[in-house]
Amino acid sequence: MAKQERKKIIFKIARIETNQFAVIEEIPPKTKLNYSVEFRFNAIDSSQQLSCAFKYHLKSENCIHAAIEVALTFSIDEEAWKTDIRKFESVVIPKKIATHLAMICVGTTRGVFHERTFGTSFNRFPIPTINVEKRIVEDVVINL
Repeated sequence: MAKQERKKIIFKIARIETNQFAVIEEIPPKTKLNYSVEFRFNAIDSSQQLSCAFKYHLKSENCIHAAIEVALTFSIDEEAWKTDIRKFESVVIPKKIATHLAMICVGTTRGVFHERTFGTSFNRFPIPTINVEKRIVEDVVINL
């Protein structure tokens, strides 16, 4: 059986926005830290764009110490939008593409966080690597 050729979904970054950035409370020495993350996807059908927002909270047991949310808007190739993304009254982002876009968003957020915290004690706590494949487990469906 012949191997089916995969179509490439061509896209480019159209916009980067920092929706939220806050350094809320200094981190006392020897504080055990953890973090929470959240991904949000959206679609702009009229301009064939997808957006991915990544929210990160650096926190301890009792409080959030820093928060950041960065959103990237991606322009999708017209043919790919019509054949691979847009499905009737929904936009379906294949898991593999959603994961890729989310990884780009995490890396961008890491850079923004580094730059915004440069010269502060928070710069010692970079956003860690995030296994995006474990967080996006299926195609992302956005109802229009």
